[in-house]
Amino acid sequence: GAIAGFWPKWIMPYVWFTMTVSRGCMVFFLLAPTIVLTGIPWLLMAAGFGHNTWFAALPLLNLMGAGGDLIYSANLLLHGPRNAMCRSHGWTTWWKLSADAALPCAAGSAQGTEAR
Repeated sequence: GAIAGFWPKWIMPYVWFTMTVSRGCMVFFLLAPTIVLTGIPWLLMAAGFGHNTWFAALPLLNLMGAGGDLIYSANLLLHGPRNAMCRSHGWTTWWKLSADAALPCAAGSAQGTEAR
């Protein structure tokens, strides 16, 4: 399962996974908000929609705020084994090798055993 919440002190939403997920799924979950909230507005601007200061500035602010997710994703991609099942708590991530990690995100995310 997953728990979604909001951290008022940092004005930050979060999702905490109570299960192991594949490395690919974890990277997808980390990068999806950045791609949607930064990439799509910039693509729309490149296509000729929304040429104003706020439409350009808000995605840039989101990109600056996503620095931790970008670094975390790069760390997983560079150092995590391809067939790893991952579990995170804060800035700490554990992984173990598993055949389940080769499955697509929807199928593999609910499988595997809990990291201990």
